[in-house]
Amino acid sequence: MRPIEAHAMIYPMILVTDGTRFTGRVLMRHLLESLRDVRVMIRASRRTPRLPKWRPIDVAVVSLADERAIQAALPVSPGN
Repeated sequence: MRPIEAHAMIYPMILVTDGTRFTGRVLMRHLLESLRDVRVMIRASRRTPRLPKWRPIDVAVVSLADERAIQAALPVSPGN
Protein backbone atom coordinates (compact mmCIF):
# COMPACT_ATOMS: atom_id res chain seq x y z
CA MET A 1 0.00 0.00 0.00
CA ARG A 2 1.33 3.43 -0.92
CA PRO A 3 1.67 6.09 1.83
CA ILE A 4 -1.03 8.26 0.21
CA GLU A 5 -3.50 5.35 0.26
CA ALA A 6 -2.69 4.62 3.91
CA HIS A 7 -3.21 8.30 4.78
CA ALA A 8 -6.63 8.25 3.07
CA MET A 9 -7.68 5.16 5.04
CA ILE A 10 -6.74 6.73 8.37
CA TYR A 11 -7.89 10.28 7.58
CA PRO A 12 -10.82 10.27 5.15
CA MET A 13 -11.74 13.37 3.20
CA ILE A 14 -13.90 15.86 5.09
CA LEU A 15 -16.86 17.57 3.40
CA VAL A 16 -17.33 21.21 4.45
CA THR A 17 -20.67 22.70 3.50
CA ASP A 18 -20.90 26.40 2.69
CA GLY A 19 -17.13 26.82 2.85
CA THR A 20 -17.27 30.40 1.59
CA ARG A 21 -18.92 31.77 4.74
CA PHE A 22 -17.01 32.75 7.88
CA THR A 23 -17.39 29.52 9.89
CA GLY A 24 -16.78 27.30 6.86
CA ARG A 25 -13.62 29.22 5.92
CA VAL A 26 -12.25 28.96 9.47
CA LEU A 27 -13.03 25.24 9.65
CA MET A 28 -11.55 24.62 6.20
CA ARG A 29 -8.33 26.49 7.07
CA HIS A 30 -7.97 24.47 10.30
CA LEU A 31 -8.49 21.18 8.44
CA LEU A 32 -6.02 22.13 5.70
CA GLU A 33 -3.41 23.18 8.25
CA SER A 34 -3.91 19.77 9.89
CA LEU A 35 -3.09 18.21 6.48
CA ARG A 36 -6.61 16.80 6.05
CA ASP A 37 -8.11 16.31 2.61
CA VAL A 38 -11.05 18.67 2.17
CA ARG A 39 -13.95 18.86 -0.26
CA VAL A 40 -15.95 22.06 -0.04
CA MET A 41 -19.55 22.25 -1.15
CA ILE A 42 -20.58 25.67 -2.41
CA ARG A 43 -23.61 27.11 -4.14
CA ALA A 44 -23.42 28.53 -7.64
CA SER A 45 -22.74 32.25 -7.57
CA ARG A 46 -21.72 35.05 -9.89
CA ARG A 47 -18.97 35.96 -7.44
CA THR A 48 -15.71 34.05 -7.31
CA PRO A 49 -15.52 32.12 -4.02
CA ARG A 50 -12.76 33.05 -1.58
CA LEU A 51 -11.03 29.70 -1.16
CA PRO A 52 -7.49 29.05 0.09
CA LYS A 53 -4.95 29.02 -2.73
CA TRP A 54 -2.02 27.50 -0.83
CA ARG A 55 -3.31 23.92 -0.96
CA PRO A 56 -5.48 21.96 -3.41
CA ILE A 57 -9.14 21.60 -2.47
CA ASP A 58 -11.88 19.55 -4.10
CA VAL A 59 -14.87 21.77 -4.89
CA ALA A 60 -18.44 20.66 -5.53
CA VAL A 61 -20.83 23.34 -6.78
CA VAL A 62 -24.34 22.20 -5.85
CA SER A 63 -27.75 23.46 -4.85
CA LEU A 64 -28.77 22.43 -1.35
CA ALA A 65 -32.19 21.61 -2.81
CA ASP A 66 -30.66 19.00 -5.18
CA GLU A 67 -30.39 15.79 -3.15
CA ARG A 68 -28.74 13.82 -5.98
CA ALA A 69 -26.04 16.48 -6.39
CA ILE A 70 -25.37 16.43 -2.65
CA GLN A 71 -25.08 12.61 -2.70
CA ALA A 72 -22.61 12.89 -5.60
CA ALA A 73 -20.57 15.46 -3.68
CA LEU A 74 -20.12 13.23 -0.63
CA PRO A 75 -16.58 11.86 -0.31
CA VAL A 76 -16.30 8.11 -0.85
CA SER A 77 -14.53 6.34 1.98
CA PRO A 78 -12.02 3.57 1.15
CA GLY A 79 -13.67 0.19 0.77
CA ASN A 80 -17.09 1.59 -0.17
